[in-house]
Amino acid sequence: MAPTPYRTPVPIPPRRSPLPPILLVLVPLALLQILWRSLPMPDTDAPRLVNGVLVLSPPGWLEVAVVAVAWTWAVTAGVAALAGADRPLRRALRLLPTVGAALAAGVATVLAALFLLGQVLPADVGLVWFVGVLLAVPVVLLLIRQALVLPLAVFEDLRWAAARRRAFSGVGSHLVHIAILLLIGVLAPAVLTAWAVVQGEALVAGRLPGLAFWLGRDALLVLLAVLQAATFVGVYRNLPQPRLALAHAVSRRAAPGWHRAARALAPLTLLLPMLFAGGLAAAGQLAEVSVQTRPEHGTLVALAWPAGRHPVLVTQAAVEDCLDDQCHTTRRTKLPVMLSGTERAAVAADGSVYLLTDDRLAYCDPQRVCQRAPNRLDAIPWPPRGAIALAPNGQILIAVAVPGSGAEKQHGTVREDSELRLVRCRDVRCADPTVTRLGTVQEDLARPSSPYYRELLVVVDRSGRPVVAYRPAGGSTVWIASCESPACTSARLGPQGEPATPSEEELAALHFDRLVHPCQQCTSAVSATAARPGGGSYAVAVMPGPPGARLQVGSQVSGPRRAVLWVCADFRCLAPREIPLTAVEPWAGGVSPLSPRDVFLVAANPDGRVVAARRLWSDQIVTVRP
Repeated sequence: MAPTPYRTPVPIPPRRSPLPPILLVLVPLALLQILWRSLPMPDTDAPRLVNGVLVLSPPGWLEVAVVAVAWTWAVTAGVAALAGADRPLRRALRLLPTVGAALAAGVATVLAALFLLGQVLPADVGLVWFVGVLLAVPVVLLLIRQALVLPLAVFEDLRWAAARRRAFSGVGSHLVHIAILLLIGVLAPAVLTAWAVVQGEALVAGRLPGLAFWLGRDALLVLLAVLQAATFVGVYRNLPQPRLALAHAVSRRAAPGWHRAARALAPLTLLLPMLFAGGLAAAGQLAEVSVQTRPEHGTLVALAWPAGRHPVLVTQAAVEDCLDDQCHTTRRTKLPVMLSGTERAAVAADGSVYLLTDDRLAYCDPQRVCQRAPNRLDAIPWPPRGAIALAPNGQILIAVAVPGSGAEKQHGTVREDSELRLVRCRDVRCADPTVTRLGTVQEDLARPSSPYYRELLVVVDRSGRPVVAYRPAGGSTVWIASCESPACTSARLGPQGEPATPSEEELAALHFDRLVHPCQQCTSAVSATAARPGGGSYAVAVMPGPPGARLQVGSQVSGPRRAVLWVCADFRCLAPREIPLTAVEPWAGGVSPLSPRDVFLVAANPDGRVVAARRLWSDQIVTVRP
């Protein structure tokens, strides 16, 4: 029987606390990150406050590389401290090229595996899993060997080539045990910490809870580094033949008193990033975004933020008044009618709401006493196509499109005439309406209409003159009717772009959302705009999400998307300031980006604050102080 090989016991040097060297790396790193990511960078999200929590700009590749190197330095210093080395931070810095080379080799291994996996995409899901499992085994074996370079370099004072040879030859049958230790003590805690930070950031609201979240996050990261350092020490002690050259170089002299006091006070340095973040949030220079979830009560018809009031939401069945500026709670008042259109409500400056039903007007006063007009509006035809607005003099403006009496078929295309009319009422009873015939347009019914686009809108320009925009069902041409005077005794009608119609700048100031592009920079992704106090405009657009991996398996393509607020200095909007609002459903292959689910409504308070909500699924109310 062969003799059992003698296993040299691992000498245990006097341990030192890993906290001081780890804090000396991670705390300055956190301060540098806050400073760096609080600076405005091109093509990236600006720092902002979301529900009172400071959200910095996303990290770039350079910052990711710096954080990876600093984290490696901190964990290596923690291993050296637990191993009992003198000046662990200096020793870890000297070993950083060796450990950093192992980290780079590990990253290259993962990237190579992803590249090989990408060669089979797009493919059947089963094939993707099969290739992934085949690649996983050699990748895991290589990563375990690369991870062993760190404790070998610290304990045995080896450089890159020697530590790599030792990692590939000195593991033996302990591979499974070491793999489990690395999974439990290094990889799994890192994943759980990242998940906890992301979830916590979404759940925390308020300035003080936000500061507590920053402190808790930094403490959690420090504890993660300590756990990973302790795991690497345990991994080394499970090697079959440890050589522990470090044990002979350890000093056993007692640390001076000031050194012991410094170690005792080291955890207090965790307060520095929190105080820095709190000062940045309290400076009042960042955009403030509040996202509140509420029960969804149907399609949103109108949204307003009158001066001196909280935001007002009008759905098809009720008026919902926010009880604070952030809409944490609302008071719901049931409407006397059920609205059937999305342009059939208008909110006055005092908060009162005017409604256009199928055959008459309705009204809710600022105290939310609602009533329906007793008499019908004979000036509105059936089936109605109408929109409502309020004139500065208090009159109610109603634009209607009256279908023609007949249709004409030319070259396989069915066309019919529609007449635009403007109805002006002195009050909600509209006992003696004034009707102005704006002109006749031709409708192209050959193509199906898109529910994304609006059909008919009426607004008042800066001179108090009514202007009507109309897109015939299925057509691509927008017809503009502009009144010559506030009384609208006569009007000019023509397709957009003709000399008789308002200019591009004038149309941008009218905010014909989803009818006329509101600016030169804007595309169909912009679904809502509002006038910006002091000039310019606000626009809500649904844009692709932050840069990230887009995976294609088979025929399915997906990518993140989000709603953003553009702050435009003028109607050109050439360089808008972009503020992320909320995530929306990811784009999927075969689904048109111009969908009713992407339609937002937006309103601005005279003090410059903004409120936005989705029209179909208005379960989130977003308020912004740009």
